[in-house]
Amino acid sequence: VVFKEAAAIIPTDMDLMKNPQFQKDREELWGRKWSKEVQDGLRPAALANLRANFDFLEAVLSDGRQWILGGNGPMLADIHACWIFDWLLQIPGSLDKEYFNKQNYPKTLAYRDRYNAAIAAAREKADKPAELVGKDAVEKILKSGFLEEKLSFEKDPSGLIEGQQVDMYPIDTGFNYRDSGKLIGLTASEAVISSKSEQESKEIRIHYPRWNFAIEPKK
Repeated sequence: VVFKEAAAIIPTDMDLMKNPQFQKDREELWGRKWSKEVQDGLRPAALANLRANFDFLEAVLSDGRQWILGGNGPMLADIHACWIFDWLLQIPGSLDKEYFNKQNYPKTLAYRDRYNAAIAAAREKADKPAELVGKDAVEKILKSGFLEEKLSFEKDPSGLIEGQQVDMYPIDTGFNYRDSGKLIGLTASEAVISSKSEQESKEIRIHYPRWNFAIEPKK
């Protein structure tokens, strides 16, 4: 929800925004035009909606808590709460400084500083990740075992049944691309399909959240 508004305020004077390939890629992702005229037209309303989100975060932090769920350090909730705002604040010209400043949002911007400090500290302690090219990544995935051997399949209001052939796709962005396979797991929060890899035709299991995803019986 917040990311949709964030995408609408990316400044159109950036070189990347003038790249036809980037524009085409974004149009396929969002299902709308990504021209300068459209972007500039979306910006005022998007800024107003983002200000409402900043207001909400400022109110959450108003009781003096350091992290969204309390406690002594950041958790997953903090990543969800902060990353979009942090990303926008790094893009020159994205957020209007007349509204998005320390005077209006002292707790939110101080929270963002804590968030970045925590990331920097974690990065110092973490092992350096190994870099893999695409082919090696595919091979590593196909040779690994399944993390969850036993999957749950619950009775569902949708009427979907275990073993049914289905299509899965997101309904917020990227909805032109679908995955197909056999439905092998279903709960209130997750769906899992079994499909085949293009390389070696091995079984792969794809997990999806139910939120913002559609499941349709294969036609």
